[in-house]
Amino acid sequence: MTEPRWATLKEAALHSGVSARTLRRWIADGRLAAHRIGPRKVQVDLNDLDALRTPIPNHRAATGATTTERSA
Repeated sequence: MTEPRWATLKEAALHSGVSARTLRRWIADGRLAAHRIGPRKVQVDLNDLDALRTPIPNHRAATGATTTERSA
């Protein structure tokens, strides 16, 4: 099991490139687990956040298309 990498929502937002508001929405709809520390502080495991990333298939690679260069 991987060691947790705890981060505040602000730190996690910087890490992932999304807003803290988006992270709160993901927590509310169950996509991302979060843990409350005290009355206000919320932390997430960056490993869980990284696990949400999924690669987008390359359309050109899937269709066999090739690129053409433009002349300047």
